[in-house]
Amino acid sequence: MLFLLQKEIEEKKEEFTIRGIRLPKFDLEKVKKNTKNTPTWIHFGGGNIFRCFHAKIQQHLIENDLANTGIKLSPYNCVKRVI
Repeated sequence: MLFLLQKEIEEKKEEFTIRGIRLPKFDLEKVKKNTKNTPTWIHFGGGNIFRCFHAKIQQHLIENDLANTGIKLSPYNCVKRVI
């Protein structure tokens, strides 16, 4: 699995572009802050396929200035605590 810090992405932005890799066009820190303060969608528990479905939609909305928050993830065991 590839894991890059935002700082690394910013430092190598031109390199990614040359290789045809699209990078987010939005301010990631702003989206993180908005998501933490006022989440639009909250994903409870497991289900990576389900989460990926929503992530693709939300990415599109953010990229096109139709949303300004990401998806808040909550651990699976939190559902048991609520019920």
